[in-house]
Amino acid sequence: MRVRISIVGESEPAFINMMKLLVYSLRSRAGGLADAPVTVSVNGRDIPAADRRQLESMGDVNVRAMPRQYGWLFANKFNALFPEDTAYDVLLYLDADTCAFDDLQPMVAGLDPSVPQFRGRMMGEIGSRQAGPLDALIREFAVPPGADSEDVKDDRFPRDLPLFNCGVMVMTRPAVEVVRYDAPRIAHELVSRRASSAVESLPGLFRETAHRLFARFFASRQQTTYAYWVAEQLAVAFALLSNRVDYQILDHIYNWELPSSPDGRDLPALFHYLKGRHDVDRAALFDGAWQEEYAASDSAPRRELVDMARACAAQMGTSAVSAAPES
Repeated sequence: MRVRISIVGESEPAFINMMKLLVYSLRSRAGGLADAPVTVSVNGRDIPAADRRQLESMGDVNVRAMPRQYGWLFANKFNALFPEDTAYDVLLYLDADTCAFDDLQPMVAGLDPSVPQFRGRMMGEIGSRQAGPLDALIREFAVPPGADSEDVKDDRFPRDLPLFNCGVMVMTRPAVEVVRYDAPRIAHELVSRRASSAVESLPGLFRETAHRLFARFFASRQQTTYAYWVAEQLAVAFALLSNRVDYQILDHIYNWELPSSPDGRDLPALFHYLKGRHDVDRAALFDGAWQEEYAASDSAPRRELVDMARACAAQMGTSAVSAAPES
């Protein structure tokens, strides 16, 4: 089974650092997927030539600049669904702020490349809460032809709705074709509704800001605005449901966000050091002061992250990304 790993990032130093660390961790720790080809899609503009060379020196890595999806930030993740090399059976999408600590082969084991199949982790509590009431959206976007909203319920999920964290996604190629057709369209529709509620006057801006803050903490059945990243994640779930794609829940060790260790093991297989839970200086990922704090931490995943960053910097022979583009 041919697996391609797809990563998306920006051309700024923090993202370049994270993409380098992720690719290095894949090559050194990903086990059965350590040699898998990798596509790195950079949104908007290309990265400096020296950084491109460092990424491409780590095996089969294709770096390319891509236009922004619909012109707004969080839809750019969908660029991962359009790798230049289409000779794959399964696409594994990884957020730039993830790091492999163990074999990732089990993430794709047992998939049938001939049918649409998807694997992902459940949306977290914060995202689920910010999504607000979903009954109307489910009816509009998620119900397959000839079905009703009860048919898409799933008791494996806390809200009985399959809401996914899109930081890690596994898709057979038929599933990729479904998601990349419908998810960007649905996300754009949700974000357009948010944008349509914006106002130009200063008093109106204050009212809108207050409304969004209130909606963040107190779900309302009249909620019509959605955070960009929530719209993205809802769009993936709705695309899967409306097209009857078989979806399976990944084990928590393959998208681990907490500083504590997973039950039964010291380290997760894939550590997601996202903002809000971890205070990592991504712009100084290879030489920042955060390393000393994390190296002395009680958290095994944080200590391992430091070790991986230091090993990556040693292999690259540099502690920082290029300061400016090269010709």
